[in-house]
Amino acid sequence: MGARPKCALGHGFGKRAFCTSCAHGPRGHLCDNPMLVTTFGNNILRILVSTVWQILLLRRGPQGLPSAPLFVALIAGANLLVSLLVSTRFDSNSEIPTLALIASIAVSLATQAALVYFALWVRNVPNRFNPTLAALFACDLVLTALLGIAIGLAGGFDDQSASLTNQLIALAHLIWFVAVGGWVLHHALESSFFVAVLLVIGIYIFALAMSTQAVAL
Repeated sequence: MGARPKCALGHGFGKRAFCTSCAHGPRGHLCDNPMLVTTFGNNILRILVSTVWQILLLRRGPQGLPSAPLFVALIAGANLLVSLLVSTRFDSNSEIPTLALIASIAVSLATQAALVYFALWVRNVPNRFNPTLAALFACDLVLTALLGIAIGLAGGFDDQSASLTNQLIALAHLIWFVAVGGWVLHHALESSFFVAVLLVIGIYIFALAMSTQAVAL
């Protein structure tokens, strides 16, 4: 018998498997590595959702997510759409035009991506960029959706009677957001969690500044 085919990361392939971590596999099949893959169909979505949720709970790193560029692009697009929906649905008093808001969110995401890539490049691990960015954007998507749901249940941004509740919800969202981002970069950069959290704060502050400039232009 010949040697079993392996993906680019050295994971063995089963009869119907491809590696979701490196997006390589014979004839597009699923890899049989138990930590990274599953079967076609509903199980793929279930594993992806489970992986993202485990990352949100600070139990797994980003390495379990697919690194295919198309997957990262889809996550980024979905993140932009959810952010836009939450912003327009619950902040009706905003005077920012929709196109300017879209540009602001897009600039923020692009800035985050560029800074994350730079950090990985400095650590000499740029090959981790796609799964790392997918984890950051997927977690951002979920947290933004949860923020929108929580604010909606509390009465919306325009409800003055719920302003304190909204502020507490936003604070909890921010803390969770920074903690998850630090957790992802802690694994991707192999740095301490504290350093990764500081890096995340710096990245998001810079991204916020760039997005603000995009609105002002």
